[in-house]
Amino acid sequence: MLRKVRLYTAFLSIACCILSGTCNVQAASAGVSKIINKSDDYKSDSIIQFVDQESDDKDSAEPVQPSDDLQQPDVSDTDSEITINVTAAGDAVDNTRDEILENANSLTTEINVEVPASVHIDPTATINRGVYAEDIDLSGLTYKEARSKVEDRIAELRGRSINLTSINDRVTTVTAGDFGIKWSNSDILLEAIGLGKRGNVIARYKANKDLEVEHKVYDINITADKSYVKNVIQAESDACGSDAKDATMTRENGVFHITEGQEGYGIDVDASVEAVMNRMDNWDKNDCTIELVSGMIQPKGTAADLEKIQDLLGHFSTSFSSSGKERSGNVRNGTKLINGKLLYPGEQLSVYETVSPFTEENGYFLAGSYLNGLVVESLGGGICQVSSTLYNAVIRAELQVDERSNHSMIVSYVDMSADAAISGTAKDFKFTNSLENPIFIEGYTTDDKQVVFNIYGVETRPANRTISFESVELERTEPEGEKVVADPELPAGKVSVQSAHTGYVGEYWKIVKVDGVETERVRINKSNYRAVPKTASVGVATDDPNVATVLKNAIATGSIEACKAAAAQVGAGIIDPAMLLGIPAPAQDAGTPPAEAPAEPQPENPPQDNGGNEGGAEEQQGDNGGGE
Repeated sequence: MLRKVRLYTAFLSIACCILSGTCNVQAASAGVSKIINKSDDYKSDSIIQFVDQESDDKDSAEPVQPSDDLQQPDVSDTDSEITINVTAAGDAVDNTRDEILENANSLTTEINVEVPASVHIDPTATINRGVYAEDIDLSGLTYKEARSKVEDRIAELRGRSINLTSINDRVTTVTAGDFGIKWSNSDILLEAIGLGKRGNVIARYKANKDLEVEHKVYDINITADKSYVKNVIQAESDACGSDAKDATMTRENGVFHITEGQEGYGIDVDASVEAVMNRMDNWDKNDCTIELVSGMIQPKGTAADLEKIQDLLGHFSTSFSSSGKERSGNVRNGTKLINGKLLYPGEQLSVYETVSPFTEENGYFLAGSYLNGLVVESLGGGICQVSSTLYNAVIRAELQVDERSNHSMIVSYVDMSADAAISGTAKDFKFTNSLENPIFIEGYTTDDKQVVFNIYGVETRPANRTISFESVELERTEPEGEKVVADPELPAGKVSVQSAHTGYVGEYWKIVKVDGVETERVRINKSNYRAVPKTASVGVATDDPNVATVLKNAIATGSIEACKAAAAQVGAGIIDPAMLLGIPAPAQDAGTPPAEAPAEPQPENPPQDNGGNEGGAEEQQGDNGGGE
């Protein structure tokens, strides 16, 4: 069903005409109708249909742009007509300016146009003879078949060789695919499938005869992805090397030390990227050679620029005092890897890229991290406390936050919604220096287990302006019941129990005051933390089919106590026939001495500082890449 949206542009056109005296409402309405009637160019007697789902709030819905991946719908009930109704508020056409503006609401209520929200193609419709995409004959193909043929050509083009020449006659061969090339004008197929199918019988006959005489040939436009191109050029620049050195600075014992940069000869990355992009925009789709731009490279910044960095823009610290040796080591290591980063205006820092890889060689230890609602051991556990502490320093410096995610479950070392999880490439904390001067990031840990981040730069904010932050709890969800999961990594007879986690929905707000009076309140983020019931992981690693059956039946009860009892008996070498039949073992009496080889459950209430429990494991995927 087509939905109606207020045609504000039509109203503005009519209002302008009336106010200027160039036309009356009826004349303006006719003009708008002509514009809308041009939509017939996109219709083709039900070949292409403009349809939409019914909406409960039609007035608030906005039209959706057609996507590249067009679906194949059932169009039997589709209304393919596009209509417009333009009326004025009242009969008079000589309203004064104020009257017209006062009646704006009624005008926009009455001026409606039916706008397609998505485009659907008749899957049986075929392209007429004489239509080509370059040398690809599209005659007789459906939309899907034609798209497949062109995409096959794009895949072939990705293998084309491109030689990059640079310093000292160096030649490096890459492929067009390395530049992330993509098909940029796939909409030609929408036009192609409608050629020769518009108008009456005579018009269609003439159009098809014209195609037989003069074929319609579309260009296949290819564009490169600038980020891909920059990665390739940067790698080439690094391989060639350069004696150019950027100005740098360090901070020791509260004192900045600056090293002046120096110019050098090398590849100009930015200029070379533009050269490649320009060539790819005009690429003839054959193997080619592109000369990279080289010359004297100026260093980033000068000593004079860095000497301005004296003001503390943002500061934050958190405690990891209850963390064990391994998690503490990860917090210290991650902080050290971020310390000393210098960001010039417009530069972005990715915490994941800065602190990875999460390996022993890079200084990480096994520690607790979140994985599918459980706390597991992974390399880098604790890194999220580092990113969360930095996040709070960044927002106090009022820098631009580009990407931030909350944990799946609540953590204790910062307020609700004040965390920033790291989880492989799925969750990262990224921010950009949005200021006019460079910034310097200082990070360190103390002997009493505090992790501290300071952001230095040039203070330009008024002295009478202050900011503070407030965490607001919107919803709370208490976990229900308990959960039992089989763990093939744990030996049979071992049960690991973890406490329940309450679910929350929270917001983080920035409050701005001038001379002590609140002038602004801005929501920084909204976070959802899942509720997780008390959970037991039951080890099922065994070659004994009877043991496997006993544990399977115990797990099927969903009772943690039943699993503990079964695991204790299995550990003692006892196989109760009733347990093989799925009858739960009796819960062990608290006063009864434990069996010879009892289960070894973990504490049900681990220290909340480890509630950060973030690390190398990635939630859902379990990737050892800086998980939450």
